[in-house]
Amino acid sequence: MLQFILGIVFIFTSPTSGEWELVDEKDNIKVYTRKTDESKYEQIKIIAKIKSPISEIVKALEDVDYHQEWVYETNETRFLNKRSYNDFDYYAKMNMPFPIKDRDIVINYNRSQEPESKVVNIISKAAPTLLDKQKKLIRIETFLSTYTLKPLPNGWVKVEYFMAADPGGKLPAWVVNLFTTKGPVATMESLITLIDSGYYRGKKAQDIID
Repeated sequence: MLQFILGIVFIFTSPTSGEWELVDEKDNIKVYTRKTDESKYEQIKIIAKIKSPISEIVKALEDVDYHQEWVYETNETRFLNKRSYNDFDYYAKMNMPFPIKDRDIVINYNRSQEPESKVVNIISKAAPTLLDKQKKLIRIETFLSTYTLKPLPNGWVKVEYFMAADPGGKLPAWVVNLFTTKGPVATMESLITLIDSGYYRGKKAQDIID
């Protein structure tokens, strides 16, 4: 686990990474992208504010079976391996715009909380070999995302999301960059709407301190 965390740190601090560029801002959401020498695809960072207990946001993120109701263009999700409540693998299938072939992904999810600051850190990475590939789908083999949830005064939470991915297949970089920006932003907007709706009100993730 330590080596993987060090890898995360390298991605965020790599000298070959460009500066973050603000590309969109509305309501409580700011969207940034940057280019790197390691990939032809842009990385994305989203910073948002949600008024909610942290435990309810985490509950939504860990309710894998419900992801298909709000995660952008996701139409199938299921748990694969559950080592503990905060360390598990799951499968997701995603629709892609025509004529791009649909994708699927196997994700390893790990969550922790800093006891003093109550900041929650979530790391998701691709684990493509855990499940056999399907002929009609392209398996996403390179994917890394992080959520950092930081408590703010008056019941607000700062949500910082980072994603670096390669969707696989032969696609123009500009098409992928457009889609990988649109998808995470739409997902963040849906997460805010979901939390605001009260769907997870009173439903707390295990072992999370608000």
